[in-house]
Amino acid sequence: MRDRHTRDDSVLVDTGSGPPVAVVPGTLLIPDSQAERAASVLVAAGSRAQRRTSMVVRRPGFAEFVLPADEYAARAPTLDETPDETPDRTIAHGMATVRDVVTLRRAGVEAQPDHVLLGHGLVGMPMKGFPMKGFPMKGFPMKGFGEAGVDGLITGWISLTGSTGRPPARPGSTWPTSTDAPGSSLAEPAADPGAPVPHFDDASPLTVLVLDTGVPETSHLPGALSGLAPHAADDPDTPDLNADHLLDVQAGHGAFIAGIIGRLAPGCRIVARRVLSADGVARETEVADILREYAGEVDLVNLSMGTYTPFHPRVLEEAVRAIQTGDEGKGRAGVVVASAGNDGLPLPTFPASLPGVVSVGALDVDGPAAFSNHGPWVRACAPGTDVVSTFFSDFTSGTDEDVRAFDGWARWSGTSFSAPAVVAALALTIQREGVTAPESVERVVDAPGLLRLESMGTVVNIA
Repeated sequence: MRDRHTRDDSVLVDTGSGPPVAVVPGTLLIPDSQAERAASVLVAAGSRAQRRTSMVVRRPGFAEFVLPADEYAARAPTLDETPDETPDRTIAHGMATVRDVVTLRRAGVEAQPDHVLLGHGLVGMPMKGFPMKGFPMKGFPMKGFGEAGVDGLITGWISLTGSTGRPPARPGSTWPTSTDAPGSSLAEPAADPGAPVPHFDDASPLTVLVLDTGVPETSHLPGALSGLAPHAADDPDTPDLNADHLLDVQAGHGAFIAGIIGRLAPGCRIVARRVLSADGVARETEVADILREYAGEVDLVNLSMGTYTPFHPRVLEEAVRAIQTGDEGKGRAGVVVASAGNDGLPLPTFPASLPGVVSVGALDVDGPAAFSNHGPWVRACAPGTDVVSTFFSDFTSGTDEDVRAFDGWARWSGTSFSAPAVVAALALTIQREGVTAPESVERVVDAPGLLRLESMGTVVNIA
């Protein structure tokens, strides 16, 4: 799966309103009921997109149209600005995929591109200063034990942070084609933090699905993750897929997240599936497929990834709803937790802002992290700066001037690592109180009296 999609395959489209949309070129998704009409509209518009009929149907209710490679390989001409009353306003310098989406929507056909979801262990377009003046909680209780209780604030914090005295291990750029994108991961080596030790139990009735970069290959699997194994359908995660002797940008992302959950909520059954490439990109349709596969069978899902888009990701939304409804009542209802993004912006990201999803922003030791996305759509927040967790073992990255030797642990920053802290808090509530996953959200995130921050939601701590 990791070889199917890379940063180079993704395309940025300037929508004229905020960050660009990341799409997979050449792929359109259209409701089945409108597929025949869509085909005729595309023909009339001069497109050679063809409905894919040989694929195994895994997206009920949707048809997939694929453009010939030569049609989307070259840049499409700049699209004319549409009238103000049209929802698809100003799609400029796009690719043929987006041009066809606009054509279909103008004709009244609902269509969307196959979006690229980007891992949120990276930070891009950082703001100067967080727009929450006069934050009232200097010395925010993110470290240590026995902090004074605030109404609703759980005390007895288990620290995720490393006290190295070094500058924070800040992530780099989000967007695949950004000139600010780091050539290597910005995760830093860290020492074994000691207790609590990650623990996983395949016999546990509580199942957490982590869709990310998967589990490291055996030669680099840290001892703390020995209870996990690569899924049979996935390639294992490797630290240096392109053999340039540098740690790939998002390699180890999944191992890091699994370790957070395993430390803070020991005893869960964790299913770690690979959807993100070493570059930290995934196709919306692939993520949706696996979500549907596990609908009704899992309690909690961690999605530390997302995208901005004016084209509502209906395929992803339907898959998320399948998790939330327990596959339409055929199994147990689950909860999806997603990172809010690391661009310091108030713009909603998907899947974090989809209905019912627990969207999570990042906290620093003094309050909201400057890189964290924020807004009324963010429901919860948790530590996301200099988090320490499991990583590749026996791997050295870099040259003589910049060598980083990893031995099972790393420190990293991003809302990617705030989301699993919230997953762990929900899992602990399920374990201790015998409630369902939706009921755990009512108690940990939505209950009256909990400590909340404007534009960041409920502060989630682990007792």
